[in-house]
Amino acid sequence: DLLLAAWGGACPKYLENYNKNVNATSTAEYFNTHVEKVADYLNSVLGLDLTVQTDQDIWTTFGQLTCGYYNGNPLPEGISVDYLFNEVIPPMAHLLYYEYSYGNYENSLLAASEMLSEIKQRITTVINGQPSPKFLFYSGHDLTLAALISVFKMHESFPTFASTIFFELFERDNASFLADDLSNYYVTVTFNSEPMIIPGCGGIECDLQNFFNLLDEMIIPDIVEACKATDPTVELVAAYDF
Repeated sequence: DLLLAAWGGACPKYLENYNKNVNATSTAEYFNTHVEKVADYLNSVLGLDLTVQTDQDIWTTFGQLTCGYYNGNPLPEGISVDYLFNEVIPPMAHLLYYEYSYGNYENSLLAASEMLSEIKQRITTVINGQPSPKFLFYSGHDLTLAALISVFKMHESFPTFASTIFFELFERDNASFLADDLSNYYVTVTFNSEPMIIPGCGGIECDLQNFFNLLDEMIIPDIVEACKATDPTVELVAAYDF
């Protein structure tokens, strides 16, 4: 989470953009087209007042229904499992992740940049022949995973409970004797066991040079300046200090 900490208050620019996204005309249009009917039903069943302007209420309701279900709690009367997964989760997830949080690409970059930099650094360590773990595990939230999905512009996917994204580095069978030759390697990205085709890679296997080129376009050199943080918090400094 600390690598993708923009949404947690560490990046004022992210929060500024988030507020603009909540109040954007496009967000209201998405709500009216895809979410309003669901919100009206949940309002009647749960006694709520969900509107496009009450984003925190939508976050809370979405989290309580989904987390409650996955933790074995009974759904409220009038909400079936089919209704939850077919009518509630898809439009609400898109609204929360890709309209509110990452409705503009700048927020995707602000949230994902440092994680992408970490990924590139780890891969570079491997291909340079330096000691490196075979497997690295990072734990986060749904919103942090959504940042990685969003930065690669794959908005048809969204993180559900216990979602995972794997970035895997492979060495080609016909690799040259030069260990640091980028053409020797490719990267695959898997989301919840499904291979993802990263735009710009041309297929499931992304040549490492292409992958690095994409990362270089996304990585923000000075995250504190980009966030316009006049007094960076301890959390921000700790998160980005390796």
